[in-house]
Amino acid sequence: MGQLARTVGRVRTIVETAQSAGITFLAAGVAYYAFVSLIPLTILTLAIGSVMGGDVFEGQIIEFVGEFLTPEAQETLVDALTAQAGRGGATVVGSLVLLWSALRLFRGLDRAFSQVYGTSYSSLVNELLTGVSVLASIVIGVAAVTIVGTAISRLPLGPFGAEIAVVLLLVTLLVIFFPLYFVMPDTTIAPRDAVPGTVVAAVGWLLLGQGFQLYTTYAADFAAYGVLGGVLLLLTWLYFGALIVMVGAVINAVMADDVVEELVGPDKRQPDNRDRTATGQDRQLQRDGVRRDTQLEAMTDDEPTEDDEEDRGVGMAGPGPEEAGVDADSDEDVTTGTAPKSEVQRLNRELAELREQLDEFEDDVEDRTVDRDSVESDLKRYVRRRIRRGHARGWGPYLVLLYGTAMTIGAFVYLDGVWAILAMLVLWLSTLGLYVLMILVTTTLNVLGIPGRLRNAIGDWRS
Repeated sequence: MGQLARTVGRVRTIVETAQSAGITFLAAGVAYYAFVSLIPLTILTLAIGSVMGGDVFEGQIIEFVGEFLTPEAQETLVDALTAQAGRGGATVVGSLVLLWSALRLFRGLDRAFSQVYGTSYSSLVNELLTGVSVLASIVIGVAAVTIVGTAISRLPLGPFGAEIAVVLLLVTLLVIFFPLYFVMPDTTIAPRDAVPGTVVAAVGWLLLGQGFQLYTTYAADFAAYGVLGGVLLLLTWLYFGALIVMVGAVINAVMADDVVEELVGPDKRQPDNRDRTATGQDRQLQRDGVRRDTQLEAMTDDEPTEDDEEDRGVGMAGPGPEEAGVDADSDEDVTTGTAPKSEVQRLNRELAELREQLDEFEDDVEDRTVDRDSVESDLKRYVRRRIRRGHARGWGPYLVLLYGTAMTIGAFVYLDGVWAILAMLVLWLSTLGLYVLMILVTTTLNVLGIPGRLRNAIGDWRS
């Protein structure tokens, strides 16, 4: 029963962490970068394959995609595969754009993992180094699995060929995902901490691939939408695939107890600089109080002078301040009474010093005390500002992703030749359209927020 309760609690923590980290939005960003990376990868693959494979490769490509294309599109594809002009330039440009897109993809993954693990974003150089290392690990792993798979395919496996192919695909996915979960987190983790997410992602991608194969097989309406339907299906597959990757990252973070306070709770929060500063101020205040007490004792324990020695007997026999009618809390000086004059003068000096130190202490307490109205005003202004920013961050990124996806699909459908390549380069490299759109959205939100800022300014002026 205890094990079941722990399992249910851990599953609940995983769900809460996934919701708090916003993995659906992170998966959308990763899917967009992956989709953009596939375009130059396809161009590069076609260019290299047409050079190395020749007519055989061209025939296989045309036969594979011919049923999804119109006769005009088939003719355009044949011309693109058989044309010699510009093939070298396309290969170079495709390689550069592919490298840049792949690094952007891994940079998006790095930021997504930082969001899940609660760590700060790495610098651009560290993100690029991480992306290159993960990409190299994946390439080496896939190459090794491909070699092993080729060797196994030559063996007489009989009726178990399909099962072995599925196992080999699962091993390939494990090899691909393990470097991702081990290198991407911006915190030190053990290799075993990357295993749960790796297994979940590999099995999830395997089931996702099987599910989409069944969908494309039995969904007859898919071919009716042509290229646009294929693009939408690809984007959907990439989104769910990225979502599975993010779920694996959340599982690793929860299993390793490496989730920050904002995602789990304040129980494991370490004291920050402000806590240490406040504690240090309290300790300083205590030390000041002890120091003042010590100074008072030192002032009242001065070594006796000759006059004090002569008058000690009289002073000890005479009445004290209380007996002489002196209130310790009053501001009046000590009168002579029957006490020696030197003793009275010394007590008056000590009382004056005590009053001065008490006034300084009261001023210090006044300075440290926070005004309630000022705190309420600051909190209200902070909450309003955070609410406005939360609205902007809630729907703004989705609008940007929708814009980029729509422009990419539009470049595929409505543009041809050089114009299509130029449009895609603008989207991939400069993201000028996205930047302009974000500037417009930010400017609009700032204009709409002017009344709130004026209200805050008037409230501050009144207070």
